[in-house]
Amino acid sequence: MADLTMRASGWELTVEGDFTSGTNTVRFVVDSIPDVPDSTRTAWLARLDSTTSAEDLADWIQKGTTLPAPAPFVGGFEYYPASDPIYFTVDLEPGRHGLIWGYRGENIETMEFVVK
Repeated sequence: MADLTMRASGWELTVEGDFTSGTNTVRFVVDSIPDVPDSTRTAWLARLDSTTSAEDLADWIQKGTTLPAPAPFVGGFEYYPASDPIYFTVDLEPGRHGLIWGYRGENIETMEFVVK
């Protein structure tokens, strides 16, 4: 059973529920797939500091992921078929977090949220 659901409809992503401090089980569902050559999807969550944004993470991914990463990644999944829901568990600390997600080979979308 999931604590919250992330729902992708085309390029829009909504979160049903709230991320909380501690263990979160997330269900990621794709309701509609945009016209993309490869519909496998990827999503990663990272803990952000006061100088890092989710956009910084997306830029880093698009430039080839040289180390070190701009922020520590704490969970997510990579290249999973869009036709199937996926569940993953992530342990979150209080503070700012970023989410980057997208379809393989396409633009990366971002979202930021605060865990209390």
